[in-house]
Amino acid sequence: MRTADKTTDAWTHYWRSGHLATCFTGKGTEHDFDARDFWTAFFKGFEDNAVLLDICTGNGAVALLAAETALAEGRKWFVHGADAADIRPHASLRNVPPALRNVRFWPGVEMEKLPFEDGAIDGISGQYALEYTDTARSIPELARVLRVGGRLGLLLHAADGRIVESSRATSQDLKRLFEELHILRAAQAAFSRLYPSAGVSAEREDLKKKHKAVLEDFEARLGELSAWAASDTASEIVEFVAQRLTELYANRDRYHREDIFNFLANLESELRHYRERMKAISHAALTETDVKGIAEAFADHGLLMEQPGHLRNSTGGDFVGWTLYGRRPHGETS
Repeated sequence: MRTADKTTDAWTHYWRSGHLATCFTGKGTEHDFDARDFWTAFFKGFEDNAVLLDICTGNGAVALLAAETALAEGRKWFVHGADAADIRPHASLRNVPPALRNVRFWPGVEMEKLPFEDGAIDGISGQYALEYTDTARSIPELARVLRVGGRLGLLLHAADGRIVESSRATSQDLKRLFEELHILRAAQAAFSRLYPSAGVSAEREDLKKKHKAVLEDFEARLGELSAWAASDTASEIVEFVAQRLTELYANRDRYHREDIFNFLANLESELRHYRERMKAISHAALTETDVKGIAEAFADHGLLMEQPGHLRNSTGGDFVGWTLYGRRPHGETS
C-alpha cells in the first residue's frame, strides 16, 4: 500500500470511529484548542445564500461551526465538507449535532480535483487540511473554485507548534511500544499459553516451563509499561494501552478466548492507525518559510493574501498553528 493510501486509510478508520474533532496529542490536550472563536469570526462575514466549502473536513468539526454560525446569525448558507477519506459523519458520529444535518459531505474527494464549477464557492475553510495535500495541484484547484469576492481561511500545522510537538512525542512512544517493549507481541504469546488452541497440550514439563517463562516475560513487560504510564513523560496513548492490558490480564478469567484475541487484534490495529496519523501530522508540519510560500502560490493564482499569523491556546499560550487569510478581489479570475 502506498504511503498516501495508508494515511488516507488511517484517517478513514479514525473518522469512522465516531470522532468529531481530531485526536488527542497529550495529557489534557486536543487538536481543536481555541479554534471555535477563530472560525466563528471568519464565517460571520458571509451573506445570505453563501456557498461554503470546508476542505479535509473529517467528520465536519469546522463545517459544523459554519452551520451553527449561520443559525446564530439568522442566515442561510450552503455548507459543504469534502475529504479524501471515506467519511460518513451522519452515520459515524454517536450523537449528530442538529446543525450538522445542514452540511453536505463529499467523501473520497481529493482536494486536487474538486467536484465544483469554476467560481462556485464563496468561502473556503481548512483546519489542518491544505498541508496534507499536494499543494502544487490543490492550490490552483482551490483558486479555481473560489468566486470573485470570495474568501479563504486556513489553519495550518506549525513545525514548532504544540500539536506537532505532541504528535512527534506520541510517535516516539508508539515506536517504543512496538519496537522496543514489544508489549502486544508479548501479550499475544502470554494469552496463547493461557488459552491454547484446541488439541494443544500443556501437560509436558518442557511446555510448562516455557509457559511459565512466557507469562513471566509478559508480566515483566506489563510492569515496565505501567511504570512508564505513571511517569510525567508518558503520553495519553501509553496510559491507555497500560490500562487496557492491565485490566484484560487481571480479569482474563471473565473472557472467552475468542474475545481476548479479537481485543488484542483490534488494539494493535488501532495503535497502528494512530501511529500513521501521528506520522502524517509531523510530515505535514510547516515552517514560516513554507507558509509564506503557500501564500505566494495563492497570490500567483489571483488571490490577495494577508501575512501569516499565529493561533495560540489562550489557556497556556501554546502556539497551535499558522493562520492564513486570502480573498479573490473583484476583476480577478483564476
